[in-house]
Amino acid sequence: MPVFYFPVWEHGKLIPDEEGVELPDSEEARVEALRTLSEIARDALPSSPNGLRLRMVVIDEAGARLFELRLEADVSRVQPQL
Repeated sequence: MPVFYFPVWEHGKLIPDEEGVELPDSEEARVEALRTLSEIARDALPSSPNGLRLRMVVIDEAGARLFELRLEADVSRVQPQL
């Protein structure tokens, strides 16, 4: 079964994936990337008062970049209108 890698950049800081995950094909890797990125965002957002910037790349075992996912959540205080 092919191995896919999912390195993540959180606020520009690389979190490498050195182990990878065995998955049947690139479509399953895309689904896994979406699931994983949403879980990272869910866990990180409560402790990110100004928002969150995430980027993930799906790489196959030959080193080819298959997909890139970006997620950005900006949090800004709205001043009440007087």
